[in-house]
Amino acid sequence: IVRLPFSIGVIFWNNEFKKIFIANMVLENVSKVAGPESDKESLKAEAHFIRAYSYFQLANTFCLPYNEQNKNELGLPIKLSTSFEDNIERQPLQKVYEQIEADLAEAMKTTVPLVQNGKARHWRANTAAVNGFAARYYLYRNDYEKSLSFANKSLGEYNTLVNYNTNMRYGIDESVTID
Repeated sequence: IVRLPFSIGVIFWNNEFKKIFIANMVLENVSKVAGPESDKESLKAEAHFIRAYSYFQLANTFCLPYNEQNKNELGLPIKLSTSFEDNIERQPLQKVYEQIEADLAEAMKTTVPLVQNGKARHWRANTAAVNGFAARYYLYRNDYEKSLSFANKSLGEYNTLVNYNTNMRYGIDESVTID
């Protein structure tokens, strides 16, 4: 368990649950909007990916590690809708991990590649990211064969290291002048 100062822990908790809320909003409303079904399916897969990843981050920050001995320990509140009437009691850790795995299975339906039109889109859910997260998830679950399989799938699609100091600047110059 990572021990964060109280204010940082609250900010992290709130930010991850905000992402979960937005993912739930997408999942509740995507069928109500006009657009190609393929785009809607991509959005659904991305929302499941975001929700799975946020729950994974929260579980690994605020809960005991998942294993047979700890599976019935306190996990997290599981929010699958935008309703404020939902139960917010912490569920057993096993239920949290079952939800992460269910969302991960839905996220695996994405067909969006990381590289599009010759450029890597690191900031959106894509097949390489979903497989990379699956590798990490199964590593934490001690399922090394699945972890290796998903890692190889991810690396098979994209195996280039990214220098975040130079490759991840989006339209912001090194210096900004304010008059």
